[in-house]
Amino acid sequence: MYSKKLLAVAGPIAVLFWGQVLGLLASLPFLCFEPAAIRDVAGYTLQTWLSLVFLGAVYFTATMLIFFRILTRLDAGQIMISNYLQPVFGVLAAATLLRERITWNMISGGLLVLGGTALATFEDSRRDQEPISPPGPAEGGIQ
Repeated sequence: MYSKKLLAVAGPIAVLFWGQVLGLLASLPFLCFEPAAIRDVAGYTLQTWLSLVFLGAVYFTATMLIFFRILTRLDAGQIMISNYLQPVFGVLAAATLLRERITWNMISGGLLVLGGTALATFEDSRRDQEPISPPGPAEGGIQ
């Protein structure tokens, strides 16, 4: 909901940029707890750096901009239900791109997630379409 309010006064790129800057600044104090991690960065290959640039600058930015555009048009509750689908798409991407093996447990879990997401989505939209009737005398309404 806070992002929706921010998007009313600033554009999606500004919200994304300043959110990332604040996240970076908030995480800097924790570097002192992991001094070995800083040394490991020096050993990154060009392929690792290109992968990080792609994930951070291209993939994350594109998905967040799409999310912010959708957020300006739809209710935040409806959008957040779709977050439950991320593990399903993550497993499908791993199977497709990395040739990971999908087990029956993964299929069962994915079907449960898809079913629960569909149920929550359609129940929410059905509830939004029902007319609201005023309370009767037994429910504290006007007598």
